[in-house]
Amino acid sequence: MSNFLADGGWFNGLMWQAGARPFELSGNKLSVNMNDPAAVKVAEYWGKLVDDGLVGTKPPFTNE
Repeated sequence: MSNFLADGGWFNGLMWQAGARPFELSGNKLSVNMNDPAAVKVAEYWGKLVDDGLVGTKPPFTNE
């Protein structure tokens, strides 16, 4: 079983791999967009795995 909450960095990588560009820097302004179609596709895919109980959601580095 994979743990969905273990590290947000890998999830960010999955979004980029799918074609999302969630962070954009223009000068000194940072924009965050988690609603583009590629990011939503990744979130829906993993959300279904969570809903189906196939992916853990317990915090990492705990006794659980």
